[in-house]
Amino acid sequence: CSSDLLGMRQIEADELPAADASLARGHDLAVALHDTATTVTALIERAVVAEQSGDASAARSFGKLARELADKPGAPPLQRAQVYHSLARIELARGDPNAAVAMVRSGIEALADQPDPSREVDLRNLEIAALRNLGGHEAQVLALARKNLELSRAIFRADDIDLGVALNTVAIALRDNGEIGRAHV
Repeated sequence: CSSDLLGMRQIEADELPAADASLARGHDLAVALHDTATTVTALIERAVVAEQSGDASAARSFGKLARELADKPGAPPLQRAQVYHSLARIELARGDPNAAVAMVRSGIEALADQPDPSREVDLRNLEIAALRNLGGHEAQVLALARKNLELSRAIFRADDIDLGVALNTVAIALRDNGEIGRAHV
């Protein structure tokens, strides 16, 4: 839906009130057309706008509606994973790393039905960030970072920034585990 695309561009330009209005129009049109996928996209993007605007309550409400639609039988697994990815980001930004980890794990479960290595890398990055925020999970973070690096090497080119992020994440996890000398991954 063009309203959704406009709304996403407005988010990138930090035009949050305009983005919310565009996404609301896209949502209304998608509902009228019985287009569940576009409805979910509009809801999750409105959740992002609300979170970036500092309205945690609205972010959770939009996220909950998107999750209810994405969790219905027959909903595409990649859409479920996207919803859980966005919800994890919102929970992490809200300061609830435990909830973020739970959302990540639900997103990864959704990918079991339709693997998407790139989405899995994104989800794992959020899980690593949430576990680091919790503290006391350094060994688990290092194991996840190494797994993410292995997956990243399989799907990204050597000059891809996402591979650099994965390498940096392993280096930070090694440092956090007192193994900085082993940073030759």
